[in-house]
Amino acid sequence: MGWRWGKRLRRTRLSWRLAVFSFASAAIFWTLNALGKRYTTQLNFALHYDYNTEGLVVVQPPEERIRLSVTGIGWELLQRTSVLKRSPLILSLDTPTHTKYLPREALFDKFAEQLQPIRLNFIVPSGLPLDIQRKQSKRVGVVLDSASLRLAPGYRITSPFIYTPDSLQITGAEKILNQYPAHYILRLDSTRVIQAAFDQDIPITLTQPHLSSEQARVQLRFDVARFEEKLHALPVHRENFPVWRNTEVVVLDSVLAVRYTIQSDYAALIRASDFYFGADYQTRRFSDTTLQLRLITSPNDYIWAYISDFSYSPTRVRFRYVRKRR
Repeated sequence: MGWRWGKRLRRTRLSWRLAVFSFASAAIFWTLNALGKRYTTQLNFALHYDYNTEGLVVVQPPEERIRLSVTGIGWELLQRTSVLKRSPLILSLDTPTHTKYLPREALFDKFAEQLQPIRLNFIVPSGLPLDIQRKQSKRVGVVLDSASLRLAPGYRITSPFIYTPDSLQITGAEKILNQYPAHYILRLDSTRVIQAAFDQDIPITLTQPHLSSEQARVQLRFDVARFEEKLHALPVHRENFPVWRNTEVVVLDSVLAVRYTIQSDYAALIRASDFYFGADYQTRRFSDTTLQLRLITSPNDYIWAYISDFSYSPTRVRFRYVRKRR
């Protein structure tokens, strides 16, 4: 019995081998037959742009592939699109900065020559857009966006803004760079409240595409100080008033209000008596019977450097003539 089962097993294996061989032979024959026929189809081909890239910026990346209608024998089509023999179509650009669009009419002959022996029927897209610009540089100033500066209540800036460096070298695509403003705007963290001297490196961030800065940061320094408002009620002094036997010139507004803001560190150096205002009779105006007020004495120039928003009211005082009693 054993030798019969062995004989059957050998026959079964032989049958499978014959079946596989027959199938493989048929497949090869069909494939060879199919590859020998001529086909018309649409295929995607890789593109390579050949030009001198030095000093240029690609603003809009060009198309990497293009769809073509081609006719060829199956073998030729297989070889042209196989991984081992796949090669891109070469597009040579002599003046890339002046070429903004390549219409299909300008591409046909270039592609047809490279595809031989495959025949190019037509190019599916209407053309290829290009945006390659010359690389240029431009130096721009640096300024602070005051809207991003938040000072603590009562604080003011007491020094110029010092930028290090005070300008930036911007490099990029020519047309984009030509539209860039004359200054780069520094912006601070708007959530930060400043109440002390500021000294910080601020990173440079260019939002425009295809532009870069040689400087990554700018150091910004400035001083701040606390200020407080002062209010004094001061007497009005008489200046150049006449003395008559029967008539007296009376000033009706004998007190004026003086307001100013001063840096807190120097507030104690000023007294109300440092301000002396006089109503000068020689400035009389009869249309409204008023006299001009003049600030005659005030704190020295050193103190004035820390005073701002100085004002007084009124600026003219009323007067009238009164007959003296005997």
